[in-house]
Amino acid sequence: MALGFEVEGIEYPITEAALTVGTGLLLGMRLNFAYDRWWEARKLWGTLVNVSRNLAVKTSAFVRPAK
Repeated sequence: MALGFEVEGIEYPITEAALTVGTGLLLGMRLNFAYDRWWEARKLWGTLVNVSRNLAVKTSAFVRPAK
């Protein structure tokens, strides 16, 4: 009995194994793509933070202190 279905006289153990392997590969690929997207967003966010800090430092050099 594979996957809860029972057919008398017929067994397909290779089908269940193939579906398991296929599902595992698809999930692995999706996880890899999601991680790549997350890493790219993290790099962009880090760049934005660094540029913002640099802009703040350079702007503060041109601003006169209040009296």
